[in-house]
Amino acid sequence: FPSHDTNTLIDDTKKLNAARRQLMTGVGLMAGGGLLGAVLTGISVKAIKAGSDLEQFENQFIVLMKGQRTEASKLFDDVTKFAAETPYNIPEVVAAGKNLLAFGIQAKNVKDQLKYAGDWASIFNRSLEWTSTVVGRLATGSYGRIYPALRSMGIQVQELGKYGAPMTKDGLIQRSADPKVVLAALNKYIGDHFWGGMAAKMSTIPGRISNIEDKIILIFGNIGGRTKIRRRCAARTRRAYRDWE
Repeated sequence: FPSHDTNTLIDDTKKLNAARRQLMTGVGLMAGGGLLGAVLTGISVKAIKAGSDLEQFENQFIVLMKGQRTEASKLFDDVTKFAAETPYNIPEVVAAGKNLLAFGIQAKNVKDQLKYAGDWASIFNRSLEWTSTVVGRLATGSYGRIYPALRSMGIQVQELGKYGAPMTKDGLIQRSADPKVVLAALNKYIGDHFWGGMAAKMSTIPGRISNIEDKIILIFGNIGGRTKIRRRCAARTRRAYRDWE
């Protein structure tokens, strides 16, 4: 178990502890450290089982990609890295990635589409799975099925022409429009009319906590099946919390 990962784990647990202190203080829940201990136990248990969970998620990508292990493993690495760098947790990012693959989006393009889905989920307070469905339909040119969703987000579809989207005389997206052009136009429209996105959500305490938790889970998950080392890492995590307190 590399010392670099150990130091990273301890640093992240300290940051997570500090973030949780701030959150719990704000709502009056710092009662004798008992809740913090429960939180630590939950994180440790989640991390201990991370190896098998991550392997299962990776296998799901392999199945969806019809046995292309190399490509599926690369996509899985991209997706988990995305989760560790954003306010979304690994299971929901994996679900969104699978959703995009199911729409027929190529693996090499999934990460870029996840960025759209992630920003829109943060801005409009929707689930990542919901926005990945919208992105999937847009990216595959299924425009006729996304108008209700866009309108529910407060988007004036007829205005997209001003941002470069090819439109009909009736104010709808042309069926032959290039999905890349439509996605770019919609993203510009959203940027001009709404505030937020993943960067803004990452500045919140829940966003920071989710980000650090994912990093800890990945550290444990990368250890694989070496049970004794996983237990040793869990013990180090608990000691890091106690030292920080």
